[in-house]
Formats: sequence, C-alpha cells, structure tokens
Amino acid sequence: MAVTATAVVLCCAALAGCAGVGDALESNVDRDARDLVRESASLLRGADDIRIVGDQVLTSTRRVDFDLCVREGRDYRGTFEMNGHPGEAIVVGGKSYLKAGAEFWEWAGPSLPDTAANRRTYADRYAMLAYDPADPLDTVGVVFGPGADGYTKGEPVTIDGRTLIPLTRVDGEGDAQGRRRSRTVYVRAYGKPYPVVIRSEGTRPQNARITRSERSCVPVAPPAGEVVDRLPAGK
Repeated sequence: MAVTATAVVLCCAALAGCAGVGDALESNVDRDARDLVRESASLLRGADDIRIVGDQVLTSTRRVDFDLCVREGRDYRGTFEMNGHPGEAIVVGGKSYLKAGAEFWEWAGPSLPDTAANRRTYADRYAMLAYDPADPLDTVGVVFGPGADGYTKGEPVTIDGRTLIPLTRVDGEGDAQGRRRSRTVYVRAYGKPYPVVIRSEGTRPQNARITRSERSCVPVAPPAGEVVDRLPAGK
C-alpha cells in the first residue's frame, strides 16, 4: 500500500487471553529470540481472527488511526481515519485496496499526481494500491515483517500489568537524517508467546495492540466493478 502520504495503515499489536490456565506457568524468559519470533508468528498464522488497533505518524502533519480484523496473520479488513477523514482498507491475496469519500481524496492534495477531477473518480470506490511485502503498512497482519531474523531479546517488562518480553529489530540504513526504523514486538513472557504490543520508532513511528477479535472476518477482494485503476507505486 505504498501511497506514502495517503497510505492507510495498519500497524500492530495485542493478543490477549489466548493461553489457558494449564500453560500459564510455562516461562519464555530463557528462550532464544529467533525461537520466540517463529512460534509467535506461527500462533498468529493459526489464529482465525485477531483485532489490531493502533496508529502511525506518516509525516509531521499526517497521522492515521486504524482498527483492523486480521485473518490468519496476513489478510485483513478494517477501517481507518486519517486526519479526520475516514475510510476502509483491505489486504487480501497480496493486493491492497483503499476506499474513502471524495473529501479524503481532495484532502490528499499534492501527494497524488492526479488532478482534483481525477481524484474524485476514486470517491467511494476501491482504489487498488501498490502492495509492498516489505512495507509494514501492507504487512501489518504479519506483525514481525518479512522473516524472523535480526530480532534481539530484551529483559522482561511490565505493560498494563502484564509481563512481556521485548523482541527488537532495527531495519534499513536510515533516512536522509540518519534515522533508522526500529520495531519492537512484545510477546507474553508466560504461556504461549502471543504478541501483545508493537511499537516502532524512527521514521513513521507506529503503536498498536492485538486482541482477539469479537467478530469473525474473512477478507475478500472487492467486486471488480467497484475497483478503480491502481495508483502509482510510491505515491
């Protein structure tokens, strides 16, 4: 969903209440970081429906808040609000779609190469966007990003009364100001190591939580007649 300034987003984090009483005493504190990442990612892929609620700062003046239902740790469907402009986002089968009203596309302004008249053609239809498997916005349901390598384990911390283990990875070479993006996924220290919180720093910081979804979701691609041409990649 590489629509930088207009990208709708999704970032991740807090799966609660998934371990039973029987495994509550099993400690993950001494486990290897890669092992924890792999099991945590596997647990997500095995979960039918999880809810990811969070926010991301896109630029100094643009922020997006989102509420998503993720299916099997990958595809998702949900809502977002960017600077007060609401919309709907879908990622399914390696493709991403964004639906919003005319006001959103007008507000997007110079971040798109189209004229205002052309932008209005997207209103209330699904714009198919350029999907990037390395983009945390597109792969929010994956939580850990591409691959399990590169994560290091920190000391247990307490967040909202829950003991969690931070797993951190620093990505890329940084932006023009030398800022590098770091992502920390906090998993349960006891019981099954479900991810609970995600926090990223550096460029386009994100914060999110994962919980069990109260509703079932099976993300599907919109009907072809409701989809408009793909927006240019990187716009």
